[in-house]
Amino acid sequence: MTKRCIDNSSVMQCSHSAVISSRFNDSVDYLYGLQMLGIKFGLENSRRLMGLLGNPAGFFRTVHVAGTNGKGSTSAIIAAVLKENGFKTGLYTSPHLVSFTERIRINGCPIPEHEVIRLTSYIRDVIANSDLKPTFFEFVTAMAFYYFASNGVDWVVVETGMGGRLDATNVVLPEASVITNISIEHVEFLGGSISEIATEKAGIIKPGVPVVTAVTQPEALKVITDSARNSGSDAHVYGRDFESVIASMDETHMEFDYKGYKNFNGLSLPLTGRHQIYNASLALRVCEILIKKGADINEEAIYSGLSGLKFEGRLERVLQTPPVILDGAHNPEAAKSLASAIKELFPGKKIITVTGIMKDKDIEGIL
Repeated sequence: MTKRCIDNSSVMQCSHSAVISSRFNDSVDYLYGLQMLGIKFGLENSRRLMGLLGNPAGFFRTVHVAGTNGKGSTSAIIAAVLKENGFKTGLYTSPHLVSFTERIRINGCPIPEHEVIRLTSYIRDVIANSDLKPTFFEFVTAMAFYYFASNGVDWVVVETGMGGRLDATNVVLPEASVITNISIEHVEFLGGSISEIATEKAGIIKPGVPVVTAVTQPEALKVITDSARNSGSDAHVYGRDFESVIASMDETHMEFDYKGYKNFNGLSLPLTGRHQIYNASLALRVCEILIKKGADINEEAIYSGLSGLKFEGRLERVLQTPPVILDGAHNPEAAKSLASAIKELFPGKKIITVTGIMKDKDIEGIL
């Protein structure tokens, strides 16, 4: 008879992992349960919750990014350059593709499941003796900021959830603000016109803090530049103050030249689609602004930060043969950019589209 050896350490490790996984799922279930409270615009809850946690946003420097599309890509590029310069860098984005942990990252690494468990429990205890009832996004934003502060990050790139003026993230005092672009979305919360939505996005502009934008509509741009002027802030506009030109582009990356305070030629970005040139340019302008404000960001790190970027779900090639592309376009403008990119990258090819759209989205407009 053959004896079968049992590695007790492996059994114990598997058992421990199973317990962690179960408790993580319980924590995430609790967080998702907060969505029953709906979306609550206003900063009172966020400010109170941050106060109970010791105002963690005061322990790191931030870049705040709003806009209809391109927030995630722009935020990821900025974070990649900061990390490449040796800064311990946090990145807070939403939503996630696969795991909740993707929303909160330090130096590109998602928050560990055991930290989600610990912080969910801790924040629940903190608010237990108060009348505070945070929403899902308010709770998760507080969790992210507390996690970043506890881990001694230098910089955090913060993406808004929705809008800007009353978004839970708008408790930060950033070194620079970004408004990527504006199109009609979330009309029940942000308003039904471009000007109204621009007003909500422009709410992230703080006194004396420069704002960078690639907004093109005259009425939206006027709202942003007027808001900046009234706040004593400089507005940096794509096409006027800085710009980029694509040198080459294929199915996986693009080469481009940037012209701003300084020229950066031969930049390589492992994202594709002409819309990404705006996101990369916004990120580069932010880096130039941070340099002028004293941040130690060197040219080599800008090149390597861009070329080494890893960001999923943006015209991502997930299978070579046959070519399968994954993209998270979720509104008409994003779908239009996706369609244009696909036509340019795969000219004359028959395209099969598999689409999943949430019921609260503009299904007809996307299709």
